[in-house]
Amino acid sequence: KNDVQKRNIDDMVEHEAEYCVFNCPACQNALATKVAKREIKPIHMIDLCRMAIGEK
Repeated sequence: KNDVQKRNIDDMVEHEAEYCVFNCPACQNALATKVAKREIKPIHMIDLCRMAIGEK
């Protein structure tokens, strides 16, 4: 499992992702700290939508 997480995060870094968007709170809890350590902002889909309409 951790190998899959590492490969996914490495892929985000390689493609210069600014955000890691989650639709699952459990996934966000498991990965948010790991992506943040790689300077990628973790965000839930709901919060991304709120940003898009100017609420956040």
